[in-house]
Amino acid sequence: MAKTSLFYAEPNRPLTANARPGEGIHHPRFGEALKARLEPLGVACSLRHNDDYRDQDQPEEAMYRDLVGFLAGQ
Repeated sequence: MAKTSLFYAEPNRPLTANARPGEGIHHPRFGEALKARLEPLGVACSLRHNDDYRDQDQPEEAMYRDLVGFLAGQ
């Protein structure tokens, strides 16, 4: 089974009416929709976003550590 991870630096909140162009594709809600399409195809998908790290001392660093770990195959 193929495996992928999706990482989003944005919190998982609704997009505002004045969202920047392209902001939607870099948003956790897009990740949720993508994950829903990938899993029926047999692609295991983990989804992580800003809110998943808010209880960490250094949330941004923790997210990047996980991202680098995924890319390094750990």
